[in-house]
Amino acid sequence: MKFKTTAIAMAVAGSVVAPMAVQAEGELYASARVGLWNNDTNGVSELDVKSFSSRFGGKGETDLGNGLSAIGRFEWDIDEDAFLIRQRWVGLKGDFGTVKIGKDYQTFYNFTTSAVDQPWWYSGYNMMEYSGRSDNGLTYSGSSGGFAYGATAYFNNDAAANPTTGEEGVDGIEVGASFAIGNMTLGVAYADFKGVYLAVPTPADENSVVSVSLSGIELGSANLAVNVQSNDNQEGIVAHLGVGNFYYHVEMMSNDMPTLNYYGTTVGEDPISHTIGYTQSLGRGTSMYYELFQWDKDTGNSDDDRTSVMAVLKFDII
Repeated sequence: MKFKTTAIAMAVAGSVVAPMAVQAEGELYASARVGLWNNDTNGVSELDVKSFSSRFGGKGETDLGNGLSAIGRFEWDIDEDAFLIRQRWVGLKGDFGTVKIGKDYQTFYNFTTSAVDQPWWYSGYNMMEYSGRSDNGLTYSGSSGGFAYGATAYFNNDAAANPTTGEEGVDGIEVGASFAIGNMTLGVAYADFKGVYLAVPTPADENSVVSVSLSGIELGSANLAVNVQSNDNQEGIVAHLGVGNFYYHVEMMSNDMPTLNYYGTTVGEDPISHTIGYTQSLGRGTSMYYELFQWDKDTGNSDDDRTSVMAVLKFDII
């Protein structure tokens, strides 16, 4: 009788656990990134120990049958004793392509900006449009051979969060495509974001940006990626050169009128930034990276400039 009771209990437990196991296809991950950071700005130099986007999260994919899969990801940033959401999205993928909704790297970034967004930390200071992960997006992406394409629509009807328009319906759009050219990739994208990213109103002609990137340019042992962004009043050029574990990254922007960039700094001049970095592998899931960053805001005041040096230990825990 005891054996029979045990067998029944195991069968019941199995009937409960098995579906849960099917639903839990995926993985948990965590990455600690902590190091020394010397920052010299406004004539003041400080040496700190800080976290550089340490994170943990989970992602997964479940086969729904008929060539359709459900996908999703949730990731938190755990810097400075705070839990901030880096990614939060769900979606479906199949022969038709992929549809995602939520906070993620969206179309404009994926097709052009990502090609030059290679430094570990110091990137995006002089890019015209550098949203990285953006929320409230509904994104479609697909591909055929060496041709890929995608589009994102933003829905954010809260006037307080979208002060430029406060409109109902679609509050911003992005479209992009990429083409394989031998070992290189040509990417093009357009964004009309209507204040989705910026925290203050901007002129209407600054709410749209065209971007073109070319990556995978081989120069002997070096690899080069270039990105150009433009609208009626601004032009920006970004280049990233990698040689082995070393890299050099430069960002230049030219403004015909004062504006507000992604970092909330009035530039209105021709700022330029340089990043020199090195990545050192120490073993499985463990590495060090070092970056030297110099930013000239071109305001005529040297105290506005910034120089930073960092050395960070990155350990992928799970």
